[in-house]
Amino acid sequence: MDYWLRADETGIYRVASKSELEAEPQPDKAPRYVLKQPLAVGTSWQASTTAYLLRRKSEFPPEIRHTHPAVPMNYSIDALAQAVSTRAGNFSGCVRVKGVATLKLFADPVVGWKDMPITTLEWYCPGVGLAKLERNEPANSTFLTGGTLKMDLVSWD
Repeated sequence: MDYWLRADETGIYRVASKSELEAEPQPDKAPRYVLKQPLAVGTSWQASTTAYLLRRKSEFPPEIRHTHPAVPMNYSIDALAQAVSTRAGNFSGCVRVKGVATLKLFADPVVGWKDMPITTLEWYCPGVGLAKLERNEPANSTFLTGGTLKMDLVSWD
C-alpha cells in the first residue's frame, strides 16, 4: 500500500491510499489520523484497522481481514521523550502511540463468541517518522491463530 499524508495544526493524517490493484490513489472519505495534536500524553483519536495476523484454521478465506475490514481502534499518545533503538540507528525524543481494539469472533464450540484483543504500539521520532511498530493479535483458540508482528526502521534519509 502507498499512503498520502498531510500535516497541519491538528496533526498528521492520511488523505488517500493506493493498493497494487488500483491505478490511482483512492481519497479517504474523512481524515484518518496517524498522530494527533497536541503531542501530549492522553491525546486520543479513533481510526479503523483490520486484523493482519488473526486467521481461521479451517475456513476459507482464512484471513479475518476479508470479513472484518474496518475494526475501530482507539489510539492514544501514552509516552513522550522515548528512546528507540532500530536497525537504522538510535533515536530519542520519540512519541509512543498505543492502539487498542476488540474484535468479536467465533473462537470455538466450547468458548463460543469471544472478544479478541488487537493492540499496537508505534514509535514516531523527530525528523524520521514511524521508526518502530509492534502489533499483537493473540488467538488462544482451537479455530483461530494469531501472533505478534514487530517492525523497525532499517534505513532512512
